[in-house]
Amino acid sequence: PFMAMVAVAFYEPPQIDFVIKPLVPVDIMDMPGFASWLDSMIASTLNDMMVLPKEMVIPMVDEVQHPHKLRVEVLSGRNLVVRDFGGSSDPYCIVKLGKEQQKTRHIDSNLNPEWNETFEFTTTAAKLRSEKLRFEVWDLDRLSDEEMGHYEASLSGLREGFPRNMTFDLEGVERGQVVVRVTLLPESGACTPALLKVDMLEAFHVPVQAERQAYHCVLKAGSSTATSSE
Repeated sequence: PFMAMVAVAFYEPPQIDFVIKPLVPVDIMDMPGFASWLDSMIASTLNDMMVLPKEMVIPMVDEVQHPHKLRVEVLSGRNLVVRDFGGSSDPYCIVKLGKEQQKTRHIDSNLNPEWNETFEFTTTAAKLRSEKLRFEVWDLDRLSDEEMGHYEASLSGLREGFPRNMTFDLEGVERGQVVVRVTLLPESGACTPALLKVDMLEAFHVPVQAERQAYHCVLKAGSSTATSSE
């Protein structure tokens, strides 16, 4: 378990006691009206900041980083460039995310390969906003493999559990496309979304305020807020 933040609030306006120790022989608290003015200023500030439904939120960490699995399905290539003397190529695809790298098998003499291979990478939401998923297509040769194009895909806005189908044109070459599917999955044991149902039934011993004729309840969970009827 961990704490991402702490919310602090007063149930009702607090009574504040304070002492000011003067640095000079004159005690400013003895000045007519000063003590009551300062007391009202402190009370007003606290009421605006920390009396329900207002609250002070103190973050405990910079950002909660739940690890996720990024599933990458490399499906196929289309109309790839020729790299062999026989008028074809032996293509395979390399997938890179950060320092991780995985690759498909090569397919002999095929400019429209069907790889249909699935890889998984470990990442976080913050990394998905900054890192890009890089695809490189290479031709397998005995002496030295030749590149057949590359592409860097942004993963910004990728939603957990919603596959994103992508068909992109390879860069650095005159033609060629790659078809992939990318899905963000929760890491095993990590927090997953859940529906929280709260029934607000009744309240007891609520302090009576003469100026209020009706009351309502405000419920907060993270950044979500719900208000009952009066």
